[in-house]
Amino acid sequence: PDTSGKCVRQDSDSSLKTLLDDRKFRSRTWGRIYKASTWKGISFPSGTTYEDVSTVYKTYLKAKVIVLLDEPLYFYNQRDNSIVHSDSYKSFFNLLDARILRKKELGKLKPKFLPELKVSVIAAIIDIYREAALSNQRLDFGEDEKLQLILSKNYGKLEKKLLSPRYRAELNLLKLSKGMFY
Repeated sequence: PDTSGKCVRQDSDSSLKTLLDDRKFRSRTWGRIYKASTWKGISFPSGTTYEDVSTVYKTYLKAKVIVLLDEPLYFYNQRDNSIVHSDSYKSFFNLLDARILRKKELGKLKPKFLPELKVSVIAAIIDIYREAALSNQRLDFGEDEKLQLILSKNYGKLEKKLLSPRYRAELNLLKLSKGMFY
């Protein structure tokens, strides 16, 4: 991985912004060391995948200072047959649900992050379409309709500007022609 070994100290809001950018320091519990008190009153939702997405940000809200180290010190083994590595796009609906929940909860507490929260919802929608295409599966009409409705509620000029070039290109292709996208 591309690492600098640089140590960055951030306050809660700056760290939340970094977390929501979701490029380097993703919403994964396993890549962090926490002060035990940070988890007081926080628990994971049960019976779902991507529970980190709807949980980790809560620890950032409680922390006074967060230190990010851009160096891999922990290696996470991923099994090909694990629950998050299914060959169906359907598991990505759990990611979408987690991001929608995070947007709802965090958006109330920190409305200034709503554009970034909306972008993360949009990215999850694109991930669903991409995974369906990569596994040669098509969304059924109800799934497609649901995603289009969520997309219309979250997509605007600011969100378009905040999307990464890759997601912006994929979204443009998706809007142009789902057939070409697939």
